[in-house]
Amino acid sequence: MLIQGVLLQPTHTAIWWICPDSWAAIDRFSHPLLHSTHSAVARPGGGFAVSCAGTDSILEFDGVDQLVAHHCLRDGDFSDHFDLKMDFRTAEHNAYKPHQHHPNHAFYVDGQLWVTCFETQRAFAVHHPDRSVTFPEGMPHDGPVQEGRMWFTTVSGQVIGVNPQTLEREVEIDLNALCDTRQMLGWCRGVAVRGDRMWVGMSQLRSTTHLEVLRILLKGEAGRKRPTRVIELDWKQGRVLREIELGNDAGGTIYGVTLL
Repeated sequence: MLIQGVLLQPTHTAIWWICPDSWAAIDRFSHPLLHSTHSAVARPGGGFAVSCAGTDSILEFDGVDQLVAHHCLRDGDFSDHFDLKMDFRTAEHNAYKPHQHHPNHAFYVDGQLWVTCFETQRAFAVHHPDRSVTFPEGMPHDGPVQEGRMWFTTVSGQVIGVNPQTLEREVEIDLNALCDTRQMLGWCRGVAVRGDRMWVGMSQLRSTTHLEVLRILLKGEAGRKRPTRVIELDWKQGRVLREIELGNDAGGTIYGVTLL
């Protein structure tokens, strides 16, 4: 997430501020409640919000890094599920799986906090959960407003543009059809839109217990996996323009795409 020219980058238990010119770390922030931190976004009025998939929580911090709101997505209070004395940064990565919601992306729409949840296959306004978008085609990621729409990806290879006021789907793109291949596309995660151009992150598939991905594994050309890459397309014309390979011999993983 680019904020006033600085890249806000989450890691498992911390948030980093990165200079996009030198790629040097400018600042770092951590907190005992951070665990499996998946996203960080600027908060209206100052500060930032983060999504913590490990504890099914959204945390809001003010401009001086003080916690001002803790939204536990599970039923009941946070203390009903977790030890309040725990420093969650010390917990093993998979300590709290299976997650009930797995909030992988927090963002603001007209000042309202929204969250996209992998496990429940929906995105919703935290304070008005009846305002929501569901994804029957696959587990979702992303959601921030770009070019006037909320943009989501799904593990099954769709990109969906949603009107933030009416919550109606206005754009539906099937990357499986556009890429014209029987090879496994990969884990679709991360989208950036500018004008008629769109960039989508695709990570090489790894072992997983999720049925949606296992069904993808049953398809493909002799079980061949595509490499980690960014797909650039003219989304209005429905054409793939190029694919930019990234990662390394281990595959590499893309969690988001940001335009600088």
